Amino acid sequence: MTNPEVALSIPTGPFITNYHDLGSGDPVLLLHGSGPGVSAYVNWRLTFGSLSPYFRVLAPDLAGFGFTEVPEDQVYDREIRLQQIVDLLDALGIEKTHVVGNSFGGSMALALAIAHPSRVDKLVCMGAVGVPFEITAGLDAVWGYEPSEELMGRLMRETFAYDPALVTDELVHLRYLASIRPGVQEVRLHVSRATPALGRCHGPPRSRPPRDPPPHLDDPRPRRPSDPSRPPSPSTNGSQTAKCTSLGSAATGPRSSTPMSSGGLWWGFRGLTPPAGIPG
Repeated sequence: MTNPEVALSIPTGPFITNYHDLGSGDPVLLLHGSGPGVSAYVNWRLTFGSLSPYFRVLAPDLAGFGFTEVPEDQVYDREIRLQQIVDLLDALGIEKTHVVGNSFGGSMALALAIAHPSRVDKLVCMGAVGVPFEITAGLDAVWGYEPSEELMGRLMRETFAYDPALVTDELVHLRYLASIRPGVQEVRLHVSRATPALGRCHGPPRSRPPRDPPPHLDDPRPRRPSDPSRPPSPSTNGSQTAKCTSLGSAATGPRSSTPMSSGGLWWGFRGLTPPAGIPG
């Protein structure tokens, strides 16, 4: 039986990146999360069919995940994976792409936009990490995963999926098997413990005393972009940054009840006109 997680392969620096390349049109790069047993296919398989009729959909296995081949004793960090993404775009001849990042993949999407703003068009972040935050119950459950099929089923149905009916026993079994491949657990633990932006570095949830809001929030007057009292928008080295929006996930908690389907992605690509039949 052919494994649908294994697709195309291409050299990207020291790695042979396993990636999915579907459809045609403007490219959309999908960056997966770091949950146990994750791969590009597992994370995005239900999105491929919705986007590929209208876009060229690219979904790589980042180094240390899925079926990307890495050197023995490879050391992982954000810069290594960021370079892998840039090398992939270069190898495929893609100058600029829309980017969708889920959780850990959202942090990589933000890193790409910061380091290489000219390579990013629209940016959608689903529960992206990137700044210190208090760990959520969902993320604590994901990071505390100890390989078992029963626990994988609970995680997928109670934490990952907005609709548990989407999670079949077969899918749970496949993702459990992926989570016990040699080296997978070590990479996942490295992501959760060693990335400074992730919440476990900041201890368990704790209450904080309320802080006074900034003075301008108490002022009911409407604000215009030209208003000099409006807080300035951040920029990246004076360059225009990608248009960005964010959706919730286990990392940050729910942001919206909208499922992450084609409609959710269209909503994120602000400024694009959805083709007929696709919700905005």
